[in-house]
Amino acid sequence: MFLLLGARCDPQRWWPTFVVDACSRRIVSRLGVLNGSEGYEAIRTRLLNALPHEVPFGNEYHALLGTLTRSHCRKQRPACATCPLQQFCLFAA
Repeated sequence: MFLLLGARCDPQRWWPTFVVDACSRRIVSRLGVLNGSEGYEAIRTRLLNALPHEVPFGNEYHALLGTLTRSHCRKQRPACATCPLQQFCLFAA
């Protein structure tokens, strides 16, 4: 805990966060990082613990996940054969 303007605040609330959406959930599940049944907070916590705590990095990482989802890791008809993460993906195997 620390003091901010005289009020007690939890530093975790002010730390950069990561938004978990269908794109990030699909990719981390298909890569085997998570099993896919975890809730929002479990996925967010796992990603926050694995990624650098820098807002620009988190923004770019999330944007790249979105790009990968649109180009390759689609919900229906994924393009696994040309995916740059194919060698790491359990779904493509």
